[in-house]
Amino acid sequence: MQRAEASGERAGPEPPARLLEGGGAYFAALETACDRARAELHLQAYIFADDVTGRRIADALARAARRGVAVQVLLDGFGSRAMSPALRSVLVEAGVRLLFFRPEARLPIPRRRRLRRLHHKIAAFDGECAFVGGINVIDDMHTPGHTPPRWDYAVEVGGTAALEVLRLARRTWARAARTYVGALWTQWRQWPVALRAAANAAGSG
Repeated sequence: MQRAEASGERAGPEPPARLLEGGGAYFAALETACDRARAELHLQAYIFADDVTGRRIADALARAARRGVAVQVLLDGFGSRAMSPALRSVLVEAGVRLLFFRPEARLPIPRRRRLRRLHHKIAAFDGECAFVGGINVIDDMHTPGHTPPRWDYAVEVGGTAALEVLRLARRTWARAARTYVGALWTQWRQWPVALRAAANAAGSG
């Protein structure tokens, strides 16, 4: 299926934005948008929790991918580091392209770089509908260490604003993909050094 086109502005009046209060309204709208997506879908978030809401949205993303929609999910490598293998499998096995922004490296990296995180909470659908706001993919009642519910807002937009969110999502995805490949190359080059150091340490013990 062809990707959505986002190359120009659209004629006619702009559709009104819709305010979504809390996760209840946001996740219902997000799931509906997933089920209506035709060609291209991006979701980017800091946290994607393995709870009732996370599994609900993962299932909606998987349904879209199985229909042939190009689904790209970009999550922060620190905020979503606890995402379970089972939840990842739901996405990947359906054909979702899942990527983590600056995943926690096995080898030591400078601490300053670890502070550069992905805090997007956006979703874009075919250049026609998009969501922006402050809501991660986590249930409102899932508030470890705090009194539930959590409360935040999102806005649903269409028209030119939806095109701009799609462009942003594409750029961020491409940048994260380049960074991820570069990080793998750096780690691959460092593995022989790490292995030699480990062997020397074992031989001297």
